[in-house]
Amino acid sequence: MSTDTTVDLDDLKLSRETLIRKDGGRQNIVRTGQSGPTIVLLHGYADSWRSFEGMLAPLAPHFRLVLPDQRGHGHSDPAASYTVGDFVADAIAVIEATSEGPVALLGHSLGGIVAQRIAAARPDLVDRLILIGTAPTAAGHADIQAFAEQLDGYVAEVPAEVIAEFQTGTAFTPLPAPRLATILEESAKLSLGAWQGTAHALADDPGPVPERIEQRSLVFWGERDNIFDAASQGALADLLARATYVHFRDVGHAPNWEVPGLVAERIAAFLSQP
Repeated sequence: MSTDTTVDLDDLKLSRETLIRKDGGRQNIVRTGQSGPTIVLLHGYADSWRSFEGMLAPLAPHFRLVLPDQRGHGHSDPAASYTVGDFVADAIAVIEATSEGPVALLGHSLGGIVAQRIAAARPDLVDRLILIGTAPTAAGHADIQAFAEQLDGYVAEVPAEVIAEFQTGTAFTPLPAPRLATILEESAKLSLGAWQGTAHALADDPGPVPERIEQRSLVFWGERDNIFDAASQGALADLLARATYVHFRDVGHAPNWEVPGLVAERIAAFLSQP
């Protein structure tokens, strides 16, 4: 793993590292925080580590934060394959390379599906699980399948207006202009292959879907989430043995965008419990 020059983002010290994936591609990892338990944060589809930007300042004084860009996203290299299993293997490698013991594993949307698979398959790596706007699987999700088929119609890149429609449609409350601009900029970094491959990975996800997850879990959901609905939350409740649920009214698919301070506050409280 190589370490790049430390950079500042709104007075927050961030370090960048590069991990070489099993397929030879480079995976970008951002770290911040100097002490405390480690939280590994896995972003959602077409996002990057910057999806969690609003949560970093309140969490960094108390935790070590590890934020990878998933394959084909952000500053990580594209890949030939984008199955959920590929994302799981990448994240396991990140945890093993950056942490000396079990971590608190956080995942939003796609990242939440990945996080659940890791918690079930490698309980030695995951002490606690934090899920945001997710479900046990997106297999057979009609809207995601339709979007994957729409993406198949493009031959060079995803049009900017399609990216904007996709991302703005996931938030119930309009985002501040600078925050939205960052989100769209990060989404535009994906190659067409990453857009297509990841969408199909979600819609065609073969599992295995865990039957039970034993770690203590914290689950965030916006009641205006138009991707993973109340039925998805019920499926999570059937899966998670020991979970605390936080539902936000008038919040959409990404509470980490819309109410990041509240999400960070609840995470800190959850992880401070013995």
